[in-house]
Amino acid sequence: MPEKPRDVADLFLAPVVLELDSRLERFERMSVDEVKFDLLLESNREAISEEQRNKLVIDALTRNLDLHGWSVSWDPRGLRVVRGEHAVVLGLPANVKDYLAG
Repeated sequence: MPEKPRDVADLFLAPVVLELDSRLERFERMSVDEVKFDLLLESNREAISEEQRNKLVIDALTRNLDLHGWSVSWDPRGLRVVRGEHAVVLGLPANVKDYLAG
């Protein structure tokens, strides 16, 4: 049986995940080079290492987004949105995976 929301932050999971998914869709419409250029413009820095690319993507996806207590990190399957013991993983578009891989 699904667990009921425990507090207000739990109620914000859907809007947070929907906004992250919308931002991933925006990236999906770009080529790998366009993703790289977009992230360079947003951050004003070029990512050399995989760790830096990972950080730039998460920063871009969460910029000006109130996460309401949820945090965003990487999961082998994609983008993990987690709070306490609850988590949702969003899949990544192929071009974002390619960018992250370098």
